[in-house]
Amino acid sequence: MCTQKTGSLTGISSLSGYVDTANGRPLVFSMLTNNFVVPSAKIKELEDRLAVALAECGAQTTCD
Repeated sequence: MCTQKTGSLTGISSLSGYVDTANGRPLVFSMLTNNFVVPSAKIKELEDRLAVALAECGAQTTCD
């Protein structure tokens, strides 16, 4: 399960939330991007990839 909240202003984008990993470990995450020079769609794609990577992560100390 992933519960998240997005936010954006010109040149600023954020994503924060809670996600359960593949084996049920709860994680809290937050990403803030400021002064980016790429299209905002690229930043949103990166935020989505972050949430998916965390959800697919196991119970290891670090996730690859």
